[in-house]
Amino acid sequence: SPITPVREAAARAACDVAPLFGRAAGAALAERVVEPLLLDPEAEVALALLERADTVARALGTDVVGHALVGTAQSLAHSEQWRVRTEVARLVPLLADTLLDTEAALPAAAKGAKARAGGDEEEEEEYEEGPGYLADSLGAICTLWLGDNVCAVREAAAECLGKLAARFGADW
Repeated sequence: SPITPVREAAARAACDVAPLFGRAAGAALAERVVEPLLLDPEAEVALALLERADTVARALGTDVVGHALVGTAQSLAHSEQWRVRTEVARLVPLLADTLLDTEAALPAAAKGAKARAGGDEEEEEEYEEGPGYLADSLGAICTLWLGDNVCAVREAAAECLGKLAARFGADW
């Protein structure tokens, strides 16, 4: 639909029906409904899904939607609208809790990249997974916001970092 509130309602409805599909049909639901809504050009649509990430992740599994949710948060972290950045800062600790509690670890997007054509196998790139990947990804977003021009975003980032530090521990 070309109307943003309709797409927002569709995002909320997708969260409501996700548990009905379960993990078996979850990949199809994620591919056809959830992921396009996460990529919507209007931030409010993606925020509607991030607000209910716990429902989506529990129903479909983090293996299906985990990276899409983190990727959306990373994209919205660079929004020109300060209210969007502030809202994402509020949601990042909830997203971390959801993803860690749902599957105990966020799976990797890939275990390794193929060696470049004609390149050595030593240059194979490894991707991290689990809580370390999640902590680094979400922590990088918050660190970016600490230098934001808008005071509300900086305050939200500081609060977010405090919650993430409590979640991931002092070593983080």
